[in-house]
Amino acid sequence: MSAMRWLATAGIVALCVGAGCGKTPRGEAAGDLRRLAAALDMYCLEFSEYPSTLDDTNVQAKLRAYDAQASWTDRWERALAYRRASPAEYELVSAGPDGKPGTPDDIAVRRGGGRR
Repeated sequence: MSAMRWLATAGIVALCVGAGCGKTPRGEAAGDLRRLAAALDMYCLEFSEYPSTLDDTNVQAKLRAYDAQASWTDRWERALAYRRASPAEYELVSAGPDGKPGTPDDIAVRRGGGRR
C-alpha cells in the first residue's frame, strides 16, 4: 500500500472514530460522504482537479481504486448530488433521511469553498 493511500485510509478511520460514525444512520451517511470526499481528494491530487461528474464509469473506477467502498448513493439508497463549481471546488450532498433536497437534515461535504 502506498504511503499516500495509507495516510488517506488512516485519515478516514480517524474521522469516523472521532465523529462516532456508525451510531446512527445519519452518522453513517456522514461517514460515507467523508469516505467519498477522501477518494475525491485523492483523485484531485492525481489529476490536479476534481472530476466534472461522478456518472463517468472511468471516474467511478478510479475512485473505487482509492477506496473500494466508495459509493455514489446514500444510506437511503438515493443518488448523491455532486456539483463541481470549479476544477478546485465541489459540493457533495445527501438529501438525508427525508429524501428532500434543501431541508435541514441534508448532509453535505464541500471542498474549495469551505466545508459544512
